[in-house]
Amino acid sequence: MDKLKDLRKQIDELDTEIMEKIAARLKLMPQIYQAKSQLQLPLTDEAREQAVLAKTEFFPYPQEISAIYAEIIRQSKARQFATGLVGKSLSYSYSPLIHKAFGNSNYQLFETADLENFLKTNAHIGLNITNPFKVQASKLAHNLSPIAQKTQITNVLSWESGQRQGDNVDYQAFWEMLDYFQIDCSNEKVLILGNGATAQTVFWAVKDRGAKTVQKLGRTLHEETDDYLANIANYQDYTIIVNTIPYGVHPQLESTYLVSFDQFTSPKAFIDVNYNPHRSAFLQEGRKLQRTFPQLKLAYGLYMLVSGGRLTEEIWQKQKITSPKTIDVVKTVYLQHVNIVLIGLPYSGKTILGKALAYTLGKTFFDSDEILESRKQSIHDLPSLEEFRAQEKAVIKELAKKQNSVIATGGGVVENEENMLLLSQNSIIIWLNLPFEWLIPRIDETRPLSHTIDKLKALAQNRERLYREFADIIIDNPHNILQETGEKLNEYLNHQWPES
Repeated sequence: MDKLKDLRKQIDELDTEIMEKIAARLKLMPQIYQAKSQLQLPLTDEAREQAVLAKTEFFPYPQEISAIYAEIIRQSKARQFATGLVGKSLSYSYSPLIHKAFGNSNYQLFETADLENFLKTNAHIGLNITNPFKVQASKLAHNLSPIAQKTQITNVLSWESGQRQGDNVDYQAFWEMLDYFQIDCSNEKVLILGNGATAQTVFWAVKDRGAKTVQKLGRTLHEETDDYLANIANYQDYTIIVNTIPYGVHPQLESTYLVSFDQFTSPKAFIDVNYNPHRSAFLQEGRKLQRTFPQLKLAYGLYMLVSGGRLTEEIWQKQKITSPKTIDVVKTVYLQHVNIVLIGLPYSGKTILGKALAYTLGKTFFDSDEILESRKQSIHDLPSLEEFRAQEKAVIKELAKKQNSVIATGGGVVENEENMLLLSQNSIIIWLNLPFEWLIPRIDETRPLSHTIDKLKALAQNRERLYREFADIIIDNPHNILQETGEKLNEYLNHQWPES
């Protein structure tokens, strides 16, 4: 027993010595980054890594030591370029995926309620700052870029020679979003919904783009020039409306926005800086107005988010990033989060296609009818059609919050507009519009709403307009449906999305 104690004591002493050495090694990494930056050297040096690992051959147990040292090198590289996003609630952030696409695999999420203390106790090469810390970050930076100085908003911190450098990439990212969606602010009256940090950035961005008039509306007033959101009717002649209020964002989806825009006389663009969901309640209002104003453009916040990620990496990596293109990363991120929702008449094969699509695309499959049946809330279990529709609506509200899923819906889901407004916010809606004669052999006499040809035909006549109205993609070829769906999805993403 004494022998074992002595051996363990030796191991403990060795462990302490090893840990101290590793900690000292990691502590040097930010300095290594600074030295490489000054010499304009790449962040990684594979030749040196291999030379370090080659030294293990001169020690006993070379394979074991090499494996351990490979992990030490990996962690050292991560520490050398430690970056991430700081905010209060970040669980739904897309940022790690975006920064990885632009060459940064060491991007992390840091949740904190105290930015100042976080900066004192953590050493990082670069940090993105999100709400509610964008104003405070400007005060904590030692130096500010001209844009951060003008807006007094900072969403990027970098460390140079021991000092924090503050920048505001949202300004340029917003400009890039305007350019992509071909929205010209010059001589236009711009209405900004919200008066927080992002609204302040947008204010200066559109002002510097030559906007004729810029007005911020908030639920509370921050500056003398602000007005209340409730007074929006006084601004019905404004042509470009920008939403910065995080209302109805994931997972608290809303089917309608805070105010109505029916009174606007000549809107030209609806712009949302929020990105999740993609088609927010605000942008849904814009889609409605497009019926009256077909030239009205919609701009989606995911483009601004990805642009901001690229601009941030250009600061940290000290080089322009031309590949991948911003829009390609936008589409990649979108496809990894978006739902595919299948609508159509009974017997059109939504469940079968949904399972195949989910398997092919690596998404999770849900069937609203199967969920209702599992809860004993199917149309057979409930006393009335009205009660069934109420339970169906509750299930749809749950499913609308899902991400990266394929959702097969009941045939009548389109009869409730709120269902479709919620589903379409973060989904591509596919209508299976198969020839009617293909459905007849599948008729099930136990289904109360579609158990005869006449009843099914009546459903088709009543619902066709609704299916067509909400569909992003229509599948009408009954042969090789999976292949056609895949081809039309690719065509939609490459040529029709994002809508403008």
